[in-house]
Amino acid sequence: MWALPYGKRSSKSEHLIEDLENVFLNMNWPNHWFEERIPFWQKISLHECLQYLMFSLDQHGFKFTPGEKTNLVFNNLLEDHSVAQAYNFIWRAARDAAAFYMRENVPKQHAANTVVGSIQRQVERSRAEGWEVKGFRRDFRCPQSIISRVLHDTVLHIGEDGFTKPIS
Repeated sequence: MWALPYGKRSSKSEHLIEDLENVFLNMNWPNHWFEERIPFWQKISLHECLQYLMFSLDQHGFKFTPGEKTNLVFNNLLEDHSVAQAYNFIWRAARDAAAFYMRENVPKQHAANTVVGSIQRQVERSRAEGWEVKGFRRDFRCPQSIISRVLHDTVLHIGEDGFTKPIS
């Protein structure tokens, strides 16, 4: 149910919900919604990648605070890769950072800080060499957000393609 400012028992809110669901069902959107759908999808995809990055690093006992470079790397990655493919890059970089930490006996923070650069190098190399990057499935321990589900299933009618296909 949509939480609206009208209150739970208002008949106005019931009509608004029906109207909104019909707009989504028929995709009879205002023009500015069409213009905003790709940037909104990009933002949600970026946050799905950040969530999986934090989850993956946490699995290896690393603490990490994403910064501007992290956002730039993920936005670049998402220009031609899906979130599912991004998960592949993230998982490999986190695994490699854990191996680096164990092998070289470096501080955990140093190992964690190598992850974003590793992802960036993997993406650049995949483009240069024409890799076919396999996408991961969603990890049940890092579930799809409600806003992602509403956007992909209800608004755009693309379902899991919002995860497995590049933004288009």
